[in-house]
Amino acid sequence: MSTHSDGKYYCPFATGEKPCNHPPTTQKCAYHKYLDSHLKPYRCKVPACIDAQLRFSSNACLFRHEREAHGLHGHGDNPHLCLWEGCERAVPGNGFPRRWNLYDHMRRVHDYAASERHSSPETSPGAGQIKKKEPATRKRRVTGATPAPTMKRTRSVHSQASSIKATQASASLGQHLQNAEQNFFKCRSRLLEELGNITPRDTTMHEKVNASFQELFTLGLNYRQIEASQAVSHMPNGLP
Repeated sequence: MSTHSDGKYYCPFATGEKPCNHPPTTQKCAYHKYLDSHLKPYRCKVPACIDAQLRFSSNACLFRHEREAHGLHGHGDNPHLCLWEGCERAVPGNGFPRRWNLYDHMRRVHDYAASERHSSPETSPGAGQIKKKEPATRKRRVTGATPAPTMKRTRSVHSQASSIKATQASASLGQHLQNAEQNFFKCRSRLLEELGNITPRDTTMHEKVNASFQELFTLGLNYRQIEASQAVSHMPNGLP
């Protein structure tokens, strides 16, 4: 699209039955934003959103939708995952909404002793007092009348359950990672094919290429997120 005789770009939707209010501009980038606000070339690739024909005028709008509606880009409802391999809270999507919730869980369930050093500033003073009392409570449990064999049997059962959960979680993450990689390369092949057929005048193909590129970018982010979760699940007990 070339400029008019006055050297300005005019939005093609500024005329007609329902004209927009975009003023003429000398900036080509502003003109492209005008077009995007009407054409909305950015699309969510989730099947439900495709059926609803959700379209967005910018990458920022699309990413905000993916983050808020689908928990992508590392900002899900429960992004803080437990670091203990095999824990059900280590599975993506089943973590904690806040960091201090995570450390409170690890301290109570896994006897994580270094939680005070890494705890969030949001932790209340009451919680801090409880932490200091824990060592005395544990000493009383050791010297109490509870039979040691019973505790050993309980821990053995817990260890077996943790091992089973660890195997299941690892297999699930491995399958998710494999699917994410396949989806990425399928999208990449489609994008390369579209680039081979694109021409300067084919606006429809330009939109397809743009949408495919955004999809490829999102799939890459998704792959790296799953890969990071898999690395955490194989991490030895405790923080690195």
